[in-house]
Amino acid sequence: MSGSSFKKNAFIVIGAIVIIIGVRYVSNFNTSIDTTLSSADQATTIISDSQPRTITTSSTTLSTSLQIREKQFSIECIGIVIEVIDGDTIEVESTEGFKAGETFTVRLADIDTPERYESGFSTSKSALYERIYGEIIGLDIDNQSIYGTYGRVIAVVYLQIDDSTVMNVNKWLVDTRYARINDFDTNEFNPYTWQLLYDIS
Repeated sequence: MSGSSFKKNAFIVIGAIVIIIGVRYVSNFNTSIDTTLSSADQATTIISDSQPRTITTSSTTLSTSLQIREKQFSIECIGIVIEVIDGDTIEVESTEGFKAGETFTVRLADIDTPERYESGFSTSKSALYERIYGEIIGLDIDNQSIYGTYGRVIAVVYLQIDDSTVMNVNKWLVDTRYARINDFDTNEFNPYTWQLLYDIS
């Protein structure tokens, strides 16, 4: 075999190996993406059929008399979400309980979403907006400090999604990967014990 034929055959073999490796890499990469997306889908399946709806004061069963201590929360304020500032901060107009008749800023307890200058800021803010803007919500307010940085009320937010079920919005943001847990020891909450949904029937 001439030198030129040997080089030609060598290039062909090397090229074939490169193609095979490339195909396997792409296949594994796609599998990894599919797995990640599947996990995210599973996290939202439980609420996919319960899109945000307007809950009127007369029809909601959320109230400040709702005490579910065995399930680790109680509702101390009912209010309407009038602004979503970012992925973990909202403006609430209180209608019952804590600061009734007043408007105040709520920092969702023990979670963090991207800051304005970070990637994912708009995505997390939009997700929270679509979920709770204009809705009546219940707040489990931190009994240890009440207020955090910048005078914001620290709370876990609950949204009624049907006649007998409320959803922990803080937990929803974590499960759908719009937020991560940041467990502050300056409040009463333990995010590792949160449930996504609670039966209040």
